[in-house]
Amino acid sequence: MSAIARRYAGALADLSDEESVLDQVAANIETFAAVLDSSAALTSMLANPAFTRDERKAVVGTLIAIAEERGLLN
Repeated sequence: MSAIARRYAGALADLSDEESVLDQVAANIETFAAVLDSSAALTSMLANPAFTRDERKAVVGTLIAIAEERGLLN
């Protein structure tokens, strides 16, 4: 993990703990990691520089919305 990723992860953990939602955030991250692990196409798309940051954000946003509708995220 890069230093920047560690910094963001630490900030997310600190904020989640302060808001008493650390377990929920951890569960949601595990769910998203499982989705990435199960889809080589998604992982490839998110790592592909041919897609803009906005395109990748839109895909992740759509996945989150679907997961929330299906009760997969806390």
